[in-house]
Amino acid sequence: NATGPWTLDEGQRELLENLGELFLSEDTSDVDIVSGDRTFHCHELILAARSPVFRAMFQADMAERRNKRVEIQGLSPEVVANMLTFIYTGQVDLDDKDDLVGELMGAADQYQLETLKRECEQRLCSSLTEDNCIGNLVLADLHRAERLRELALDKLSVNMDNIIIGNIEDWTKLIKNHPDLAIEVTKFKAERRI
Repeated sequence: NATGPWTLDEGQRELLENLGELFLSEDTSDVDIVSGDRTFHCHELILAARSPVFRAMFQADMAERRNKRVEIQGLSPEVVANMLTFIYTGQVDLDDKDDLVGELMGAADQYQLETLKRECEQRLCSSLTEDNCIGNLVLADLHRAERLRELALDKLSVNMDNIIIGNIEDWTKLIKNHPDLAIEVTKFKAERRI
């Protein structure tokens, strides 16, 4: 019985539920993931199977392998919880979490979770506005999210006057911190006029 890429049969749903329950259970965990003040009790084999970064960490003679503890710096506990939920279940709830989606995309990029990265990029593309396109352009450039980058460039070039007037602070930061992107936006706008 063939199913589509996102259609789950009963066995697959049960597997996802069981893995989700496993993530929430300390009983068989063998590695702790620490983010801020939260500790997530996880399973080395599942982390290694889903993320090449975790795999490399646990295969090499690194402190994380010896201590059975991974401290994640620079990501909020909520983002780490969402990333781990995705690792265990292949699913993530991005509804009403626009402020975290960019950080989650960065985490997905860092831990080489390509499907999660694509899902976050799609969400950011669908919620792209004049107010957030400069920040999303920088984010897309940083994490090699080409579709988001293209859409942000397009929105920025089409609405450049409104965006610069409405977000002069963001535009000034873009020029100061990412002059190559500011030049690219200007070039993109000029090419559209031709």
